Amino acid sequence: MIYFVEVETGDEQIDPLDSPIYMQVYGTTTTTPKLFLESKQMSFKQNSVSKFTISSNNVGEVKSIILF
Repeated sequence: MIYFVEVETGDEQIDPLDSPIYMQVYGTTTTTPKLFLESKQMSFKQNSVSKFTISSNNVGEVKSIILF
C-alpha cells in the first residue's frame, strides 16, 4: 500500500529538528510498523509543508496517524 503524507508546520519559531521522525498508521484491520519519514530536503521547517511517499502494509480504513 502506498501512503501519501503531508505534514504542515505552524508559524512558531523552533530549533531545527536533528532527530529522526517516525510515523505509525492505525487502521481498522491492523497497524503499520514504525515508518521513518526520510526526505532529501530539510523537513519540518517553520511555515512549511513536508511531503512523503511511504510504502507499507494495508491497514484498512485509516483511523489515526501518530508522529514521534
